[in-house]
Amino acid sequence: MGPYSEGIETGVQHREAFADPRVLAVLLVWLVATGVGVGALWRFSETPGEAAEAPLAWPAETGIPTTSGTPTLLVFVHSVCDGSRATLSVLDDVLEDARRPVSTHVVVESGTDSAEIVRRAREIVGVEVRVERDELEARRFGVHTAGQVLLYDERGVLRFSGGITLGRPRLGSSRGADHLRALLSGRASETVALARADVFGCDQRAVP
Repeated sequence: MGPYSEGIETGVQHREAFADPRVLAVLLVWLVATGVGVGALWRFSETPGEAAEAPLAWPAETGIPTTSGTPTLLVFVHSVCDGSRATLSVLDDVLEDARRPVSTHVVVESGTDSAEIVRRAREIVGVEVRVERDELEARRFGVHTAGQVLLYDERGVLRFSGGITLGRPRLGSSRGADHLRALLSGRASETVALARADVFGCDQRAVP
């Protein structure tokens, strides 16, 4: 029997295997399971987290300092949330585009290993990093989701509340990042008292 004949025989065996109802059933189950898994991951990445219940005026009880005459930007991340890394990357880009000074504080809720996320935050020029383990400042500002960003103007009035990423943990231009860029460049309309955007990240209260 030559190679050509062996190839024909192998092809016939493969067709017979796929014609077996048991093989088809297993294949169908695998395809359905794969589709369900991909769909679940997509829905998770596109589902926003719980928005912050941030005070509309700068809270007197916070331990985070402000600079007179300068807006204050707060970014809350968690060391074990993948979305936090995306948030810091977008933050870096936004601050590079800023045309006005802003006092920026990254509040890192420390989990099992915070060294990497703290290092990444400290790489961003002009950012003060605050590491916590008790969510004290997160509670003071009503923050529930990692990736939450708050901007208070120079008068201590909340001007932006939301996230700056597209999803978990997707990079790219988002409505939140665009709002923040406009506010930090002076292009935002003063008639809009408070800009909001969905925040994508894990629940800080549910991670170790």
